[in-house]
Amino acid sequence: MVMSFETDAVSLDFSSVLQGKIALKQPTQALASIKLSEVDINRAFKAELVRGRD
Repeated sequence: MVMSFETDAVSLDFSSVLQGKIALKQPTQALASIKLSEVDINRAFKAELVRGRD
């Protein structure tokens, strides 16, 4: 599995970080990409979380 994540500039509110939370000062754009192989997909279908949905 390959994952990539790309964002524009991120502006954090550091006062929220000091409180143990993460908040942005303004919205940002993000792009995420996940590439799964056949093996990854087959493994996912065998997972208990998926099998329990029958």
